Amino acid sequence: MAQTRDSVPLILTTGFVLMVLALNFQIFAQPIVEAGDYAANSLLVQQARHFRLLTGHYSRWQFQHPGPAFLYVFALGEFLFHDLLHVVPAAYNGQLLITIIFNGALLCATLYVFRRHAKLSVPLALLATEVVTVLVNVSGPPSMLISNWMPDVLLFPFLLFAVSAASVLAGETRDLPFLALSGMLLIHAHVAQFLFVGVIGGATVAYVLLRAQRHGGLRSFVFERRRDFAVTALIVFVFAVPPLLEIARDRPNNLDAMLAYLHRFGGARNNIGMAIGYFACFLLFIGAPEPALAKGPAGILAIGSSRFCVAAYWMTLTLLFVAGLCRYTAAKQRAPFLRYLTWVGSGSVVLFVFWGTRITGGFFAFNGTFIYSLHLVAWFLSLAMIETGLSRRVARRLSALALAVVLIFGMVERKALRSSVESQPDDLQAALAVPTSRFGTLALTFEHKDWPRAVGLATSMERMGKPFCVNPNWSFMFSRDNVCPDMRMADQLWLTTGIVPCKPPCRYIYRSTAFSLTRTPPRPVTLPLEVDPHDWRGLDRTGFNEGEASYCWTQKHASIRFWLSPKLPTVSCFRIALTGYALPGRPAQLGVNGRTLGTLSKIVPDTALFVVPREAIRPGEINSISLDTDTAGPVGGDIREIGFDFVSLVLRAATPDESCVVDQAAQPDYTSISIDWPPGCYPLEGTPPHQWRWCGPDTRMVIHNSSSKPRRLTLGADLSTEHENPASLKIRSSFFADTMVVSRRRLTYVRTFTVPPGDHTIVFTCLASRSSSGDPRNLVLRFENFRVEADK
Repeated sequence: MAQTRDSVPLILTTGFVLMVLALNFQIFAQPIVEAGDYAANSLLVQQARHFRLLTGHYSRWQFQHPGPAFLYVFALGEFLFHDLLHVVPAAYNGQLLITIIFNGALLCATLYVFRRHAKLSVPLALLATEVVTVLVNVSGPPSMLISNWMPDVLLFPFLLFAVSAASVLAGETRDLPFLALSGMLLIHAHVAQFLFVGVIGGATVAYVLLRAQRHGGLRSFVFERRRDFAVTALIVFVFAVPPLLEIARDRPNNLDAMLAYLHRFGGARNNIGMAIGYFACFLLFIGAPEPALAKGPAGILAIGSSRFCVAAYWMTLTLLFVAGLCRYTAAKQRAPFLRYLTWVGSGSVVLFVFWGTRITGGFFAFNGTFIYSLHLVAWFLSLAMIETGLSRRVARRLSALALAVVLIFGMVERKALRSSVESQPDDLQAALAVPTSRFGTLALTFEHKDWPRAVGLATSMERMGKPFCVNPNWSFMFSRDNVCPDMRMADQLWLTTGIVPCKPPCRYIYRSTAFSLTRTPPRPVTLPLEVDPHDWRGLDRTGFNEGEASYCWTQKHASIRFWLSPKLPTVSCFRIALTGYALPGRPAQLGVNGRTLGTLSKIVPDTALFVVPREAIRPGEINSISLDTDTAGPVGGDIREIGFDFVSLVLRAATPDESCVVDQAAQPDYTSISIDWPPGCYPLEGTPPHQWRWCGPDTRMVIHNSSSKPRRLTLGADLSTEHENPASLKIRSSFFADTMVVSRRRLTYVRTFTVPPGDHTIVFTCLASRSSSGDPRNLVLRFENFRVEADK
């Protein structure tokens, strides 16, 4: 057994951390301007530096993880290494530096606790840590040990948690504080850790107390170990205070957001085979589990074993474990700690697979990075079992050799032990160029795809003391402290990675190859108001999902707010033309300033027209257009809240010939005309604008008039056959009848007619022979440049 005062883990782990820092020399020399998730964390770090932060980092499911512990650690790194000691050139460098040191401290504590119960060569343990770190980091973006991305910081706390749980089970209640510290770090970092910490930690404490009760001395046991329990309770209390304060202070609070998430996705269930395969991906160091899972068990095994380093790793670990198990079973004295650690590791696997059946969304690697710690548990167990049968002399030689290998291997694999966070200096330069708004806070606006640059800019502005605010949709990432009270009354700071026109009063603030930044003072919107899914400048929107090609899905409640000009046309009413469609069973209600206009229930894309009474519009004030889909929810594999398919919206003044009578039963009035081609016609060929379609001898085309009124249409096409000889063509409908002759020479046909609401058939009967080109299709009549246009 190791001595009570064991300084070897501290000395050697310190040396290991210094080696890692030496390999990451760029932290001390090159300033890093963070973007993306790193910048989102840094926004919260600025709150932590003023002791105002009560919740954790953002979840992509639009809530905050339970606690801010790691963000306070990062804040300490900024203050200590950048502001106070000036050993790093930028604030974020201080976060990286303290992350590596903190991971080293957790590893040191793990080795310290382990060596209380069993012999374990620290150099061999450090070598195993280095090997696992390299394999993890080469399988994907470097994450283990050298990254402060939040999914990556759980690994070493989970390692300490597993080892300290085994230590407490073995009777060392003085390690209860380590168990509490690591468990609370895990819970603060990810809400799913309530499962692992609650089950393993709760079972550990319950087992210890029940064992004391069984031996008839529970009260004396607790009194004797009162210091251990008191320190543990104090640690839990300190970690619990921030989230509990937030729950007591805010309405709604982060707990409400978590419960809303569970209400929406709590019923998610995944196949247990998928969950096991997901776990296998971490065993085999597969950095992209999703595509691997699609290949099935054989594919996962093939991907993992295809790399020699992974195959060699598992052969070595398996041989070491078998040899160690033989020595352990043959030993006269067996440390119960190793048996308990095996229980904890096995329990972690079971819980991980269970959790895998409940994961919301894709099986991404970052969800389960923490489980890589079980590799270290397996190595430490195997090394400890082997060492029980080694002489002191052999053990010392192996340790000396391991230290040399640690240094050599570290140099050889130095790329895998270096941080890969890329600096984004454009964000800093743009923030420097942003002036302080004369009217107060600047409203930072951007498209969804540009959020990584936007949050990077916001972080740099925050550090410079330049206030900004964002749309409430982004409060989960930028924090509620930075939400605009009213975006329309603030200067618009528009960030885009695309090309955007900027005419006065808009002006460019910053332009580079990465993005451009423009500023537009607040001004009212004039009619017509045109809205599309990818340009929301001048508008404040909430409840819209990420924009896709030419549309975006609304959530259950969506709204578009705008400051309307006080000068409106002198008309009796206005019109809204809304293009999109509703899913079956999911009608959407359209409203203006709280007044319901009508219900959208059509399940094919169309343009709906609504009459908007003049009294529903508020000139010179903030107006709101709402889209509410009470039955919104996930669709198929898309777990988002899916409501109405929004394509575009136009609000305009009614023309003199348009009625202003509102018939609630008739709203909306659809404008589109659609065509259904029969099975005897074939798909379009060619490329726009020159396209054609072949049909058989009898073509029954159906025209759909979705409007509630008759529509005047113009049908046009260039008609031809494959033969020189002319052939008769008859065109018949309930509105007209035409007879003509067609041949290889194209005949331009145009016909204008009026169709009532509903479905109407036009029959084309062609007596030409079938095409003799060898095409197996029945090609008789060719429609080229076909079009149906409705009069406005």
